[in-house]
Amino acid sequence: MLNILGLLGVTVLLFSTATVCVKYSRKCSLEEAVIEVTTYFIKYIVQPMRWICKEVWKELFGTSTQPVEYPTHIGLNGDNLDEAMVEKECSDLIELFRFCRCAKITVQRNFYGYYFSMILQQNINNDDESYKALIQKVAEKNVAEHMRLYSNPGSRDAADLVLTRLFKDHLEVYTARNEAGVQMIAETKKQMRLALIKAQRREEGSVVIEEVWEKPDSNRMVWAYDRDTAYNFQMKLPVESELDSHVHLLLTGSSGSGKSVALLFLLGKRLQADPDTCVYVCDFKNSADFRFLAKKNYPYFFAGDDCFRGIMQFHERFNEARQSGETGRRFLLVFDEYPAFISRLQMQDKQEKTKKAAEVLNMVSEILMLGRGIGYGVWIVTQRADASLFSGGSRDNFMVLLALGRLSREQKGMLFSGEELPDRVYQPGEGVILLDGREVEEVKIPWITDVPGWKRQIVCTLREHFGGNAGSAD
Repeated sequence: MLNILGLLGVTVLLFSTATVCVKYSRKCSLEEAVIEVTTYFIKYIVQPMRWICKEVWKELFGTSTQPVEYPTHIGLNGDNLDEAMVEKECSDLIELFRFCRCAKITVQRNFYGYYFSMILQQNINNDDESYKALIQKVAEKNVAEHMRLYSNPGSRDAADLVLTRLFKDHLEVYTARNEAGVQMIAETKKQMRLALIKAQRREEGSVVIEEVWEKPDSNRMVWAYDRDTAYNFQMKLPVESELDSHVHLLLTGSSGSGKSVALLFLLGKRLQADPDTCVYVCDFKNSADFRFLAKKNYPYFFAGDDCFRGIMQFHERFNEARQSGETGRRFLLVFDEYPAFISRLQMQDKQEKTKKAAEVLNMVSEILMLGRGIGYGVWIVTQRADASLFSGGSRDNFMVLLALGRLSREQKGMLFSGEELPDRVYQPGEGVILLDGREVEEVKIPWITDVPGWKRQIVCTLREHFGGNAGSAD
């Protein structure tokens, strides 16, 4: 205590002496001298000390959100990286080849590099994308196991930390040591994806149009882009509508037609147009496409059998709004693999003597027929849109029909009865759209340049409007 009082006394004495010196040297008033000394005191003493204290506090008590360095080094023998140990720890990766040996290891500032001499197995070539994807997954698994062994997985998934590159006679595996390495790997992956897409489109006679996250100028929903404009001018001409005029979407297409990419694109566009939309996502197949919502603990994401609870909650909220006359915030139910979900319920109903399937059909039908007026929409994603999935003819209430890829004659008649469709074979991500009150248009879904970034933007928008952890939408 006495030390503090002494320090305070010294400070007052120095301040007073400086004030007197300034007063007589500058020949100014006492008030002016006090102001000048105070200004210098704050600028050259208080502010530097504040910064020093802040940095010291951060160093002593601050916590880092991610490790300084990720433990991605495989084959570590003491302080050295051992090629033989790499081969032992990556035995499942080596088994993918007829011959494979670790030839060299490099340690860079931002990543580790592993170089394997190899011979491909018979009937496999280095242009096989599914084989490349398998190599990447196995390498990620090895790194993940190693990180768990060191009990420090960090804040990143192994998928963000590993890059594999397959050539004719060798394999390169890179693992990120730090955040700078993560960014380098992400950029390389993006460039590789872009090169692959462009090569595929050249072979298929298609065209690539890219999509980045941007806020629209108006409260309008972009459903896709005009196909002819994309082909002829490599430009994006949006096919769009007012949000409240076309609230229900039926998205169809066979396996591999690009439905998952389209749904991710559409969800982003919807949140761009109306960030305040409360979105319920039901993913019955529990795929990796929307698992990022589960990882971020989004409360309105439902997967697998839990989709029944999601529909029940959405319908309950819909009924409350309808009875109270509530309007304002828009609500959207997005359901992927709806037919498989109904089939599952029908099978359970037979075993357990329940009527859950009929209950869901009736709820969805009710929302389709009455939801538009109070801002409640439904997006259904399916390979086939049989009329049996929508009771009471409610399928006719979809204001947007988007069909991607190759359509059978039966599907054309089922969805676009009476409409004249182009006689064309569509590539994945291409197809036709019918907006209520308009004619059929040929459209193209863009390639999202940065898928992880697109997902982050979706999560950030949901967090902004539903709390720090995407909490309650009330």
